[in-house]
Amino acid sequence: MQHVLLLLSNVRTIFYRVRRAFFFSSVSLLCLSSLSNLDFKAASATERPTSIAVPTRPAAPMAKESHDIHLPPAKPLISEQQSDVKKTQQVKGKPPILLPSLPLRKPDQALSLPRTYQHETSSVNAIDSQDIQVKIFPPLPRKRPPLPKAATFVTQQTVQTLKGDLKTCAQDLLSLGFQFNSIGDLNLPSGCGYQAGVKVTDSPITFTMPITATCQLAQAYAHFQTNVIQPAAHRFFGQKVKKIHVFGSYQCRSVNHKKGAKLSRHARGDAIDIGAFYLQDGTRVSVLDHWRDKQAKGDFLRFLGKKACEIFDTVLTPDDDKYHQNHFHFDLGSRGLC
Repeated sequence: MQHVLLLLSNVRTIFYRVRRAFFFSSVSLLCLSSLSNLDFKAASATERPTSIAVPTRPAAPMAKESHDIHLPPAKPLISEQQSDVKKTQQVKGKPPILLPSLPLRKPDQALSLPRTYQHETSSVNAIDSQDIQVKIFPPLPRKRPPLPKAATFVTQQTVQTLKGDLKTCAQDLLSLGFQFNSIGDLNLPSGCGYQAGVKVTDSPITFTMPITATCQLAQAYAHFQTNVIQPAAHRFFGQKVKKIHVFGSYQCRSVNHKKGAKLSRHARGDAIDIGAFYLQDGTRVSVLDHWRDKQAKGDFLRFLGKKACEIFDTVLTPDDDKYHQNHFHFDLGSRGLC
């Protein structure tokens, strides 16, 4: 029994010694690890430079030392105070080009032009960027070409002086490209009729019906068609008139077809009614539909109504009465209505 107790005592003693040895070894390893980390940090600190010198433009580079980082010197920039000095651009083999200085705009200054574009420009010589204002102008309105000057423009006074001269009238109609037949005089008991009548069958512009009238009226209309209608079509539409809608010429009737009214100038062969014009591309310009139009068609019709007064004695348009809402009335009477 004593031997057993002695054996147990020896085992316990050995256990305590082993545990103590293990504890001290663990502490030693921990201390060694801490010391090695401290040595690594100290060594890293001694290897790195104490300060990094970065030069700023336009300062000179730092002094040369073994632990400095060297950067190439930067090119100096031109300050805003020197922007008013003219900068030159040297081209090899050519004289220098002077570049005008541009005014600087303050950051808090508002733009004076509402419709501007801004952009920045830079140069390879490190010229400061500046804001440039580019004004955008609206397109100019398109102007219509003026009417060409007519070589033989007949006015109302000229027509009156040719009254009764059938030979001169016939020559004038032929020179303007009008084809006609002479139908002489007509005198009816009712007062209707005409003197030196002609029947116009063709012209540079096609008619929807032949024109029967006095040679004087046909001559006046021929000059109106040649020197006013066709040039005006070129001016307002850029093309010719190919057909004219004739409402009527000679007709034995009273004014506005009213019963008991006096005879119309149509009853004397001195009047012609025109309702519409057809352009080369088929466009129709109607007195009824386009007289009050604000576009080219209306301008064209109103221009014809105004210029007709220089040739005819009476010109009636939709502005005159309800009987002329769909056509022009031109005559060589004595009323003088324009």
